[in-house]
Parts: sequence; structure tokens; C-alpha cells
Amino acid sequence: MIIENNLNIPLTKEQDEKLLQFSEKIYESNKKFNLTGFKDLEKIKNTLIYESIRSLDSINLPFSKNNCNVLDLGSGSGVPGIPLKIINNEIDLTLIESSKKKCTFISSVCKDLGLNVEVINDRAEIIAHDKSFREKFQIIISRGVGNLTTLAEITIPFAKIGGSIISIKGLNIYKEIIESESSVQLLGGEFSLYLTSSNYSTVVVWKKISSTPEKYPRRPGAPQKSPLRIK
Repeated sequence: MIIENNLNIPLTKEQDEKLLQFSEKIYESNKKFNLTGFKDLEKIKNTLIYESIRSLDSINLPFSKNNCNVLDLGSGSGVPGIPLKIINNEIDLTLIESSKKKCTFISSVCKDLGLNVEVINDRAEIIAHDKSFREKFQIIISRGVGNLTTLAEITIPFAKIGGSIISIKGLNIYKEIIESESSVQLLGGEFSLYLTSSNYSTVVVWKKISSTPEKYPRRPGAPQKSPLRIK
């Protein structure tokens, strides 16, 4: 088993098999171009995929019985979006990734695994100003994508009011949480939860409580080069 049996929702044999297939596809493709820093198959399974599922599972994601639309932003190799789709195929999943090679990989994997997802090859700073995507998602997820202040600017605009923004990060990020607080509020969010989900990961959750000002996010690269600092 890739995933331990103490998850809130036990995995089926089919889900387990698909997670293993996904791990192997990352492992093989990672030999050709950089999908992840993990080069060993076991680490891809147990640290990349397992940790992502465990982190999301630890906070009891607020899925509704109706179609829940989820955005995986800066998806990279497809984590955590694809594992989440494997264990909950009812979600309506969109993945945004700026690398064309990674998007090609994600699309190929989803086709092989029989997963119906939308893959967008573009910058989040651009897509966030598209009315088809801005403030349209119930849940935004990301894994290890930059500083929390930067993440706030490129994730919160996608969330509908009442939605959740969930970031899987490493350890020792309390300072980042404090530094991001005023920016999160400016962008229409509020701090909801901080949880150490394992020996490797923490989860930060924001709630969307009001509309994001139209000027955010700023042009591509600006949130990374000059994170919002509210004086």
C-alpha cells in the first residue's frame, strides 16, 4: 500500500493501483526532464504523493455533495491535484502550470489514468484576470509554491467568496504566516488554520471572505520579485 490505512476515507484497490501508476510515470519522466526534485521511486511515492494526500486529508476538505470545483495552482508534476482526483473522482479539477512540458506530462497521465481534468498552460497572474476563472473555485490547492505572501496574491483571486485556499508547505513557516497576514486581508482572505500534518509538511488554510481588488494579482513575476508588504 502506498497510503497508510488511517486516512479519513480508506482507499480502494483501484485507487491504490492508480496512485502507484502515477508514481511510476513521474519516476520515468523525471529521468528525461525535471518534474520533481525526488529522484527515487520510493520518495516520489511516500514523500511527494503520500505526504500530499495525507496533508489534504488531515484538514477534512470541505467538499460539497454537488460538483466541487478545485484548482491546483503551479501543479508541476500534477501534485497534489491528480492524487486528489484519484481519491475523489467527483471533483471538477483544473490544473494551472506555466511549463509546457509539465502540462504535456499531466495531460498524458490523466488520459492514461482515465481522469477528466482541465490543464491550462499559462501564468496564474494572467489567468486570474479571466472572468471564466476569477473567483470561481471552491477550493484552491498548491504544494510548495513560493513564499506565503506571494502565494496569497496568486491564489486568493481564484477563490469564490466562502471558498478555501490550501497551501502545503514545509516546516517552520510560522514567520511566513505572520508576514503574509496583512496581504491576505488586502486580497479578501483571512487566516483559518495552520496544521503540522506530518514530520515533513504543514498546511496553511485561508478563507475567502470578500472580493479581491481588481488590480491583483499584478503582472507576471511581480508577486515573486516584490511580495506585497503592507505598512
